[in-house]
Amino acid sequence: LLGYYQSGDKKPINYKFTSTIGIDDGGSVINSSKGSWIAQFGEKVSVKDFGAKGDGVTNDSVSIQKAILASNKVFFDKGDYLVNTKITDNRNVPIEIEFDVNAKLIADLTTGYALRIQGTGVLSNTKTLSANTTRGDFSIVVNDASGFSANDFIKIKDTTALWKHDPRTGIYPGELNQILSIDLGTNTLYLKYPICYVYNSTNTQVSKIEIRDNITIKNASIKVNNSNNFQGILVVNCSLAFLFTCGDLRTVKILLLVGKGIGPFTTAPVAFTVFTIFSADLSTKL
Repeated sequence: LLGYYQSGDKKPINYKFTSTIGIDDGGSVINSSKGSWIAQFGEKVSVKDFGAKGDGVTNDSVSIQKAILASNKVFFDKGDYLVNTKITDNRNVPIEIEFDVNAKLIADLTTGYALRIQGTGVLSNTKTLSANTTRGDFSIVVNDASGFSANDFIKIKDTTALWKHDPRTGIYPGELNQILSIDLGTNTLYLKYPICYVYNSTNTQVSKIEIRDNITIKNASIKVNNSNNFQGILVVNCSLAFLFTCGDLRTVKILLLVGKGIGPFTTAPVAFTVFTIFSADLSTKL
């Protein structure tokens, strides 16, 4: 098992043999000529189970990526974990990532985030806005409310007016919200959160969006090795995300993208920025 970087760095892992040969990842699945040994991790996996060394020198990107995709509960044992390749989890499942109080992620990327957790952001049932909105509205009127249901998450996006607060090209204003109820007679969607922007009925689309729930990150501490400011942890297309005692903001660069608030959209459904934190407890480190 690759996790044994040094003696005693992790408790023993039991394996169960199956004659079906799986995909050997050096940690959770180890193949032989007659079948595969499947690790029985229990509740949590450690990134060291997948070969991460945490010595601050070795690139642990591949090992951490394997651990993230192998379980919904991932633990960083004591150590400094160097990452120079983006780690991505785009499964639509809850995940809990916890760091030991003496664990640190060292981000050494020139672009992008060290760890990106996202829902798929798949869009469907796209309709057009039928009446202008103002900030603070709790309802919108669309050309056809059929296909929407209570509790659906929706993406509201202006398709022509560029986002004036973003220097990038092709960025349009938009936001996420959640439907409380629907009046099919008037094609009105009643919303859980107030509208944050003024939308024009002639150029605004409203779509259902697939959102990921229950992302938890505990005790994250991140050191950025260069001047790239967009590093750290990115959580996108998620309706509930929780941060607990996550480092101080001089070393931890976390952009939390969740289910409401104003932000720019590009043409890609997963590339948007919303700055609302549903629940966070950062008081011990701020």
